[in-house]
Amino acid sequence: MWVGKRKDQFDCTQCGDCCKTFFVIPKEQDIQRIEKHGYKRSNFMNGNRLKRMKDGSCIFLERRRKKYFCKIHKFRPDVCRRWPFAEYLGGRIAFGSSGRLKCEAIENMNPPKLIPISSIKFKK
Repeated sequence: MWVGKRKDQFDCTQCGDCCKTFFVIPKEQDIQRIEKHGYKRSNFMNGNRLKRMKDGSCIFLERRRKKYFCKIHKFRPDVCRRWPFAEYLGGRIAFGSSGRLKCEAIENMNPPKLIPISSIKFKK
């Protein structure tokens, strides 16, 4: 995993691996945002995590024409919005993939330099 500043734009290839590999623990504000769009909490939450389908992928992941899409992309949880970035202590960011995930978009990028998380602007 790289820690630091990205030099290139992260361009998702829509392979779906991140949504098949990791579980999502949304914040309460994320859950409420999803509920505002007509989803019932008991239908998408399993304890403190988003539910998974039988194949292990996120309940909101769907496949169309060999690409994967998020059914709630416009109002998805913040942790999903920030992917592949994660905030760590000291205001640093981690950028990259773990050994459990093969992400073409990340592998095609150069390892970045360290910067404070406050300097990154996330799209909403």
